[in-house]
Amino acid sequence: MRIAINGTGRIGRLCIRRLLDLAEGSELELVAVNTTCAPDMLVHLLEYDTVHGRWPGRVRTDGGALVRLEADERLDRTGIPPGRSSSPQPSSRIDSASERNPSTQNRIEPAPERNSSPQNRVEPASEQSSSPQNWIEPAPERNSSPQNRIELVSERDPSRLPWRRLGIDLVIDATGAFTDRAGMEKHLEAGAGRVLLTSPGEADLTAVMGVNDERFDPSVHRFVSAASCTTNCLAPVLKAMHEAFGVRGGWATSIHAFTSDQNHLDNPHRDWRRARSCGASIVPAATGVSKALREVLPELAPVIRGSAVRVPVADVSLLQLQLELAAPAAADEVREALREAAAGPLAPYVGYADLPLVSADYIGCDKSAVVDGPSVLARGSSVQLSAWYDNEWGYACRVVDLAARIAERASAAGRLGGAQAVRV
Repeated sequence: MRIAINGTGRIGRLCIRRLLDLAEGSELELVAVNTTCAPDMLVHLLEYDTVHGRWPGRVRTDGGALVRLEADERLDRTGIPPGRSSSPQPSSRIDSASERNPSTQNRIEPAPERNSSPQNRVEPASEQSSSPQNWIEPAPERNSSPQNRIELVSERDPSRLPWRRLGIDLVIDATGAFTDRAGMEKHLEAGAGRVLLTSPGEADLTAVMGVNDERFDPSVHRFVSAASCTTNCLAPVLKAMHEAFGVRGGWATSIHAFTSDQNHLDNPHRDWRRARSCGASIVPAATGVSKALREVLPELAPVIRGSAVRVPVADVSLLQLQLELAAPAAADEVREALREAAAGPLAPYVGYADLPLVSADYIGCDKSAVVDGPSVLARGSSVQLSAWYDNEWGYACRVVDLAARIAERASAAGRLGGAQAVRV
């Protein structure tokens, strides 16, 4: 499936990272990126991220395109030791199985120590030789094949984007600006087959992986929403609890990291609370979780209410869920049910941790939700539990997973839907 990304903010850039991490052997091909960011700045922001660490250089600019680098081209040109990659390790740092089975794959392992071999150290300048062998030369320019080129576009009107010429099957719209049907239709006017929103919107289907993604029908759904990061955390946990105990009602509170639409210093904003400094206050905020549940878990939407507060951390949020169950349940019974859920079909999306961890430990976790075992409380039929989620990286991974689901279903039905590319 030929994919274009519209918008290179926090989620757009992380989707680019994820797609390129999966490039080899993936049926998802990133063909184009529409951005208002200068090409050199985009490459820089892709490689260096204050929250998620350094991403191994996998693209460079070449005229009006990003070029994927081959493995032997991915050289460190600064002498700075590589930082933590945003790509999740095979264990995803937080594993889904119970700590009661203390096998290696079920534990949260400490980060590996960095290799201190000479080639990974930065020697003091006085000890460096000026001979050529002590300098890392830029990789030579190569003639990039078409499949390694990602076309860069800078167009504010989606209807004028070159999706028809490029044969785009799916646009991942990460701008947050074209969430109504009129806005999404512009991508189809430009020749795209479908649109996947990285936010709630007026979509034909709002899908959460592991909950209702199987509902995607390529003959019906042209506009798909990946919901919000909070809904992606809440829905699978709520589904697991409902299947295990029956849920009569409850409250969901998102203790959410600040986001780019808040002010870092007090300045005018349409939301008076978001006008205040996000780094200096706890800020009550609205959430669309209750509305999103109508499409994702319609049987529970009428009995679940949501609220949110923004707190002064850059990434990773915590969902607190208070539930009234159909029958009394002990805390240990709840923990066991959630362990089993995290080891079952929901394993790619839900994790479980018994360790007393904090939000910083979950930066880079690709799960939609990681249940915090020590926080589970129960009294009679009332239960409180908490789940961590990396509201940036974890959500970007779900967006790409949903794109893969769309590709799988559309390909099987012969309905990829994009205009055939015009080769020039």
